[in-house]
Amino acid sequence: MRFAYVFLAALLTCSLDVRSVELEIAAAPNPNVFPLLLAMHDHPDLPVKLVPVKDNSGMDVAFDQGADGLLAMTYAIAQKANGKVPDLALEGVYFWRGFFEMTVPDVHDFRGLKGKGLIVSGPVSSGKGGAPDMLFQAALKRSGMSSDDFSICYLPVKQGVSLIERGKPMNSEPACQGTLPASGILLVEPAASGLRLKSAMPFGGESIERGVDLQKLFSGYTEWQADELPHGGFAIRRASLNDPVKKSQYAAVIHAYREAIDEIDHAGGMFARMRIARIISSEMDKYYGQYKVDLPAMVVANAIGNGEMRFSHDRTLSSIHSDLSSFIKEVSNVQALPPGFFLRPDDLN
Repeated sequence: MRFAYVFLAALLTCSLDVRSVELEIAAAPNPNVFPLLLAMHDHPDLPVKLVPVKDNSGMDVAFDQGADGLLAMTYAIAQKANGKVPDLALEGVYFWRGFFEMTVPDVHDFRGLKGKGLIVSGPVSSGKGGAPDMLFQAALKRSGMSSDDFSICYLPVKQGVSLIERGKPMNSEPACQGTLPASGILLVEPAASGLRLKSAMPFGGESIERGVDLQKLFSGYTEWQADELPHGGFAIRRASLNDPVKKSQYAAVIHAYREAIDEIDHAGGMFARMRIARIISSEMDKYYGQYKVDLPAMVVANAIGNGEMRFSHDRTLSSIHSDLSSFIKEVSNVQALPPGFFLRPDDLN
């Protein structure tokens, strides 16, 4: 597989100065970007430029400035394609597990949290209206509940984790209301593993568990396993695919991205996991340090080792098309996906 990539990259290099026309891919600091960071580290000549953005509004700015593609949750991609970037098309689904409602012990569903204080977080901003919030609202609806049943506060993940760790009243944060401590926080891996690991340590404070597995909550879909959901995707603008150079670049980037997924998934020992984790941690600091993102390598290695942060590229869009369409509509509230939203294999040939 590496030979195939090297050959393709060499072909591109012979035909043009790929560094002068790199493919620009926007991504917020979430797990979808991890394989790309690893691919860029392993292949310094990969013809891609990562455009690190803070949140949903940052994605809009990136596209205004000419971004070609997006790494994001599938439902966030659908929302962008239904509005800001109508020619944005989903190429593949890669990140299949990772969202949990982290709770105090002995809580196993949202009904057990009714009337309690809950935190919803974005990676570096409040997260309100972003992909985690979209999934959270859909999860409440799945549970026969709504945000009116809770005292919900939106905080950046570092502030949110700190609040639930300290066990302080919700209103100890100016943005929050309520005199009781937070009883839950929605987190994606590897943040969930990091909080679980820290709370299990001596003097780590009250134990925090993966109280609600959101993957299992969305039952009824048969085209993937019960503990998975089609969270993350790689999308490209069709206008960029109309450019032969960028089309070839995208093929090279996708190949390297999938190769990196295989490397993560087959990191069987601690040495291999720590190598990958150190690269991801270092590259996250390089690209997202401006947003005060802190991702320790040990947290990444732990999430890979315990199987909670899982990547996959063994599902084609055509094989899961029906359930994928329904799931995206359920979470994004997009009533009709734009024509051509799903790329076909022929589109990349």
